[in-house]
Amino acid sequence: MTEVVSGTADTRPYFFLSYAHAKYKAQGSPGSLVRQFFEDLRGHVEELTSAVVPGFMDADIPLAEPWSDELATALGRCRVFVPVINAGYCDRAWCGKEWGGFAQRLQPSASDGKLPAAIVPVWWMPRKKIVLPSSIRHLQLDPPSGLFPAEYTDQGLYSLIIKRVDEKKYKSLYRDAVLQLAQLVVEAGQVTKLPDGPPVAWDTAPNIFAEHQARHAMHRIRVRVAAYPTIIPAGAKPREPARATLNYYYGYAMREWTPYRSDSDTTLIVGAAEAVISRLGHHALVDPLDDPVVPAPKPSPTVLLVDPWAPGVPEVAAKLRAIDRRPLPVVVPWNEKDEETVKEGPRLARNLGQALRRSLALTGSAGRVPTLKAFTDVDFPKAVNEAIARYLKTAPTYPPVQPSPMGRPSLRPEL
Repeated sequence: MTEVVSGTADTRPYFFLSYAHAKYKAQGSPGSLVRQFFEDLRGHVEELTSAVVPGFMDADIPLAEPWSDELATALGRCRVFVPVINAGYCDRAWCGKEWGGFAQRLQPSASDGKLPAAIVPVWWMPRKKIVLPSSIRHLQLDPPSGLFPAEYTDQGLYSLIIKRVDEKKYKSLYRDAVLQLAQLVVEAGQVTKLPDGPPVAWDTAPNIFAEHQARHAMHRIRVRVAAYPTIIPAGAKPREPARATLNYYYGYAMREWTPYRSDSDTTLIVGAAEAVISRLGHHALVDPLDDPVVPAPKPSPTVLLVDPWAPGVPEVAAKLRAIDRRPLPVVVPWNEKDEETVKEGPRLARNLGQALRRSLALTGSAGRVPTLKAFTDVDFPKAVNEAIARYLKTAPTYPPVQPSPMGRPSLRPEL
């Protein structure tokens, strides 16, 4: 019988599947296999609960942008969180935010080190091969003893789902493992009775793997953001004509800038940049163009993210010209559906060219990025890679600080 909440059918997802998105999802790839597992798990949960929405998986959401309203709602309403843990899961900011966003809804565990009942991990790879962050390492994440086939514990679910096609034994083992996981999910939902919650926003969801990702990232990428009007100094006035649609594309803080905003898309560009950097295996350090509160980090690969309207403020243009003496890759979101930007296009381009002439000439720079997809899939990744290449060419090298225990070699015979 279908469950009801306050006289209406309960449309909350029974479980939320969290996994590390793969860049490519060809047939037979890990991404498509996760989809197959999700369908199998969802089928069992539906049979065991008659849930209207047995499960949620964000398979169709783009990799490199903050999540959609649909995902935010599902994460805030689901009963059980099911992380599919593989080698890259804890390296993704997206996964850390999904786990952190769900964990916010839980009451603190009465027993330190006990995994909350509403979280049912799936080991895509063997537990012993996964390096867990300290933020979850203390939790009892190991598969319950005796509940699963030994092959699941020793090899992980990925091995079972791959081998099931050719070996009858593994087909049975995979079926048993998924059924057991479904039973754990159903039991978790019944025991915890997690109440319905509001949507979980990308910007407010804590990334519980942030420290781990910063420590294991290949590079720390600094993103310096110049977004009109958040960079206008006190008392300064923009060049005429001023930006008219402030309330639509900007907020009160740097992170609220949405240059590609439309009725169906409110993606925050800074969040999109951070997601791209995380996808590339790096850690993002984002700061405004000029913020004395934020201490300058150690030398690191740096990308400029510049609003085409920003150089219209003389004080900001001066700061950009100072940066341009040592050019950096620059990316300029240029929304061609924004009538105001199109109308003022020649003037904006002229201001940009005067402030960032050398930076815009770099191979990795993009002076006009017309869409969010171009930003996340092509232009911003290219700028990041260019920044790393330039950094490696100029980064200081450090010789050993201790002298060699061997004396200076000599061909002269000792006397």
